[in-house]
Amino acid sequence: MKYIVWNNDKSAKFETDDYKLAYEVRKGSKSNCYDKDGNYCVSAATFCELYSETEDCTIVEVEE
Repeated sequence: MKYIVWNNDKSAKFETDDYKLAYEVRKGSKSNCYDKDGNYCVSAATFCELYSETEDCTIVEVEE
């Protein structure tokens, strides 16, 4: 399964196979942007800073 976090107008997205990370990105929690291996994900935190801290973002599940 792949998870895509979209910003409000769907002009930017963040993709991952880690639901917990997608959930944290969707809600704008850049301090919790760790992958399933415990590594801090800079691209997730950047998406938070640019979009999800100030916008209502959504998660879409895509089956691979």
